[in-house]
Amino acid sequence: MRWKQLVGRVKLAGMAAGGAVVVGMSKGFPPIFVLVLAASVGIGFLWLYFYKAEVDRCIILARAEILPEVDRAFVDGRYVFRRSHRPESPWASASFSDGSELAHTRLNPR
Repeated sequence: MRWKQLVGRVKLAGMAAGGAVVVGMSKGFPPIFVLVLAASVGIGFLWLYFYKAEVDRCIILARAEILPEVDRAFVDGRYVFRRSHRPESPWASASFSDGSELAHTRLNPR
């Protein structure tokens, strides 16, 4: 995921909410709407922080539990590598009946 981008957006929202609260306090008491938005930004930041921690925990757990089994499967031969089917390039070498070759000729012109 784009964690840096998400955290950066939350930081910008936090700074904007903090600035709105400070501007509101300079005139006395900030409006309720500004306080609600600031609280929602704080809740969003906490949610993102705990969600990222959960994803990191799951990745670490997967590395510890699943990857050793995958490595053993490769070593034991339980997983067979197959060559991917790649169609021949239309720019492959062309060989003629007399044995000569013409390199870099398009075989299927369109």
